[in-house]
Amino acid sequence: MIKEAIFHKSDIPYAYPVNKDQLKIVLRTAVFDVDRVYILFKDRYDWLGKFKIKPMTLVHTNELFDYYETTLELNKRFLYFFYLVSETGEKLYYTEAGFFKKRPEDSFWGFFHYPYIREKDIFSPPDWTNECIVYQIFPDRFNNGDKTNDPENVRPWGEKPTADSFFGGDLQGIIDKIDYLKELGINAIYLTPIFLSPSTHKYDTTDYYTIDPHFGNTEKAKELVRKCHDNGIKVIFDAVFNHCGYDFFAFQDVVKNGPKSKYWDWFNVYEWPIKTHPKPTYETFGENVWRMPKLMTKNPEVQKYLLEVAEYWIREVDIDGWRLDVANEIDHHFWRKFREVVKNAKKDAIIVGEVWHDASPWLRGDQFDSVMNYPFRNAVVDFFAKRKISAVK
Repeated sequence: MIKEAIFHKSDIPYAYPVNKDQLKIVLRTAVFDVDRVYILFKDRYDWLGKFKIKPMTLVHTNELFDYYETTLELNKRFLYFFYLVSETGEKLYYTEAGFFKKRPEDSFWGFFHYPYIREKDIFSPPDWTNECIVYQIFPDRFNNGDKTNDPENVRPWGEKPTADSFFGGDLQGIIDKIDYLKELGINAIYLTPIFLSPSTHKYDTTDYYTIDPHFGNTEKAKELVRKCHDNGIKVIFDAVFNHCGYDFFAFQDVVKNGPKSKYWDWFNVYEWPIKTHPKPTYETFGENVWRMPKLMTKNPEVQKYLLEVAEYWIREVDIDGWRLDVANEIDHHFWRKFREVVKNAKKDAIIVGEVWHDASPWLRGDQFDSVMNYPFRNAVVDFFAKRKISAVK
C-alpha cells in the first residue's frame, strides 16, 4: 500500500457534521491501490464499549487518488480509525498516530477524534437553495426598460461592447423581462453591483446607500424584488466590501484632509498628499487599480458601516441575500460578524462568497452558505465550449 497517499484529518473536508447526530467521513488513498476500506468507531466517552465497524464506499477517483466516504451516526462524540485491505491482500490500520500492522488496543491514545458535533457549526444553507437555478445579470447589458435614465454616452443596443461602454440597461429592463426569466426555469437572479458608481461594472462604489440613477432608485428596486417574489424568483445583490470607489465619501475626506481625516484609518495610505499616478500612494484592489481603494475591515468603524449596509438592503428592499466580491481578501472575523447580521435580518438569506480556490475555511457554517465555484465553471467551459477535456476529467 502506498502509505504516503493515505490521508485523513478530523476536519473539513475530511470530517464534518451533516446534522446534529451524523458525521460525514472521507478517506483518501492512492488510485487503484486499495480494495476495501472499513471504519471502526464508537462514542469517545464509552470507555468499555466495543468499536462498531462499517464499510466505506468509493465515491470519487482522479488521476492520483481514490476517495472513500461514509456517514457515522452516534450521540455527537466520535472516536475512530481505519482498516484498509489492498488489492494484493495487504492489511493496514490507519490512526491519527500513524500506521499499524496489528489492530491497536481499544485503550490506544492515538485514534482519530471528532470531539463533539456543535450545532452552531453545522453547515446549513437555506433550504430554498437546494434546487435553485441562478441567473446572473449584468444590469447595463441586460435590457433597457427606461430610456429616460440612460447615460449621456450610451451606445446603440447590440453594438460590440468595450470594457467601459454603456448600453442603458436598468432595473425596469429586468422587470420587463420577468416573464422571460420565469420561462427559462430559473428561480433566482444575481445582480452585479447596482449602487452609485461612475463605471459600467459598478465595482467602484461611490455610495452604498444609493441605487445608481442610470439603473433606477430604491422604489424601483423594491418593485423589482416584489415582482420577482410574486413569480417565485429570489433576488441577490452584490456586496463590494473589499474596496470602495475613488469618489466614496470617506476616501474623498482622506484626499482632502490627509492624516487629520477621521476616516484616515479606513484605508492604508502610504503617502500624502494622495496621488493616483504613476502609482497610487494608497493600497488598492488588485495591482494599483487607483479607482478602487482597499477598505480596512479590521477597523471597527469600517465594520459597522458595511454591516449596516448589508442589513439595510435586506430590511428596506427585502433582498434574499448577498454575493460577496473579493471575499477571500477580507478577514474571517468580519465575515463571521456579517453572517450574524444578515441571518438576524433574514434567516433564510443566502451568503455567497467569491473565492477562486479551495473555499473550505469559509464553509464551516460560520461564514458563507456557498461560493462561486470557479473550478466547476472552468470545467464546464473547458468541456462544453472549448472541448478541451473529456467527460472523465
